[in-house]
Amino acid sequence: MIFLFSKTLYDRLGAENFFGKFGELLGHKILKDSLLGPKYSQTDFQKVHERRMQLFKTMFGGPGKYEGRDMKSAHSGQQLSDQQFDHFVNVFEEALAELKVNDNLIKEALAMVETMRPDVLSK
Repeated sequence: MIFLFSKTLYDRLGAENFFGKFGELLGHKILKDSLLGPKYSQTDFQKVHERRMQLFKTMFGGPGKYEGRDMKSAHSGQQLSDQQFDHFVNVFEEALAELKVNDNLIKEALAMVETMRPDVLSK
């Protein structure tokens, strides 16, 4: 009997080696972005970013477990818009593309990120 195990998106992206580079690039892009950066002026960006990256690792099938707040409560009261969410998704996509991730993996990752929209926007 042969068992076929498909690799998770986390593994197909390059596992921890990739996520270290991706996390650094994404964090840099967010902080320097004129729309996203100011949202973090009153927060511990590093702490928020570490939780964000753990969420993505978990979401994409990586090791460990996301232990932060759920997306709805984490973003409640921020009155975020679809435009702001779209902008974050664009920055996320740009970071993946800069790291030469193939288009199919980018699409898969973006589809997973998109599932968070209703909770992030409290819809």
